[in-house]
Amino acid sequence: MPNGPNYAALFRAAVKDSVRDYYALHREKLTSGFWLIRHNKRSPLVPARTFWTTADPYFPWNELDRWPLPYLAGEICGQIADPLDIFGAPWRTPLGPKHDLTVEERYQYLCADAAHAKVWRRDEPEARPRQRVDLSRAKALF
Repeated sequence: MPNGPNYAALFRAAVKDSVRDYYALHREKLTSGFWLIRHNKRSPLVPARTFWTTADPYFPWNELDRWPLPYLAGEICGQIADPLDIFGAPWRTPLGPKHDLTVEERYQYLCADAAHAKVWRRDEPEARPRQRVDLSRAKALF
């Protein structure tokens, strides 16, 4: 097996960078909302949200009262993230209400479920949202 460059990985990185660059150039396409995203091709669905803020997301007490105007911030599973990571995800769909839960309540529920999985259900895909799901290691459904 040759030790040359991995062209498939280089191509994937270039495509990911081009998607991020597209949204960085077209800021008008960035909108606030609630989303379900996948980090990789076969990774589990992860709740994410984008929102407009006048405060620095990392320092909420630091209210921006001068230029620049409000900017878009993001959260993935309740943790601060770059909105370009949300819009540049390989798969993204809007999160909608379900089973008498509003969109905000459903987002909070999915974040709490992911946090619970990281502590108590470490073998489930929700505990490792950035890793691909390996069906050969998954538990049987029955």
